[in-house]
Amino acid sequence: GNGITLELARGEEREEMSIVLKVLPDEILDRTKRPLAGKPSEAGEGDASDVDLKPMKLPEFPQESWVYRPAGSRGGAGLLLWLHDGDETTAREVAKPWREVCERDNMTLLIASPADKQRWRRDDLEFLGRLLAVAIEREAADPSRVAVVGVGKAGQMAHLLGLNRRSPIRGVITVGAPLPRTLTIPDVSPNRRVAFLTIAASESPLAVLVKRDARALAEAGFPTTELAARRGRENDELGPATRDAMSRWVAGLRRF
Repeated sequence: GNGITLELARGEEREEMSIVLKVLPDEILDRTKRPLAGKPSEAGEGDASDVDLKPMKLPEFPQESWVYRPAGSRGGAGLLLWLHDGDETTAREVAKPWREVCERDNMTLLIASPADKQRWRRDDLEFLGRLLAVAIEREAADPSRVAVVGVGKAGQMAHLLGLNRRSPIRGVITVGAPLPRTLTIPDVSPNRRVAFLTIAASESPLAVLVKRDARALAEAGFPTTELAARRGRENDELGPATRDAMSRWVAGLRRF
């Protein structure tokens, strides 16, 4: 790293202090360094109806949300907010492949849907901010491991939420989602670190834009990691290897 010297002044007293500046890490945490690893259920993925998904409704908002808390979940779990655009049935389909990951890595999955039911809008930001505040307190989540996931157009909302200075989000994961065209990347705040994980399939027509925006975020000073999606079987867009990498990346947010 680069070393700098600071001079501290108090009245007539002067004192010099040397510090070393280092680049924030952007690599995904190694499997052997995964913290809080637990034993996943032996039940396997099973049917989506087996997922114990609980509603989390905020009475002042029309939007719906559901939470999956693994059996035997310990305090200080990570919190993964998934921006969804369907109902409870499809939310269960989202939660199904994450069940084993959440149990193993002590992570709570929070799935939220927009008021429109078809797409996310800026008007939903107030709801998401309030939902996160309630979920972090109610689930006793680790504030250093709070991340949001957005796939496709929902990824643009994830970017907006993560770059909101009042948001508790510490990590933004987007899949096939470039930055909103009207968004100006803000300056990095020394009091609030947020990192980005951008995932894009090489064959996606948006891959060039996603890579360009990842470079822009990194040049602005945000820790940014790029990952190529490894599809699973049938309609599993992400696949188990990608989900495992995402979970390890969320665990690594503690380093910031």
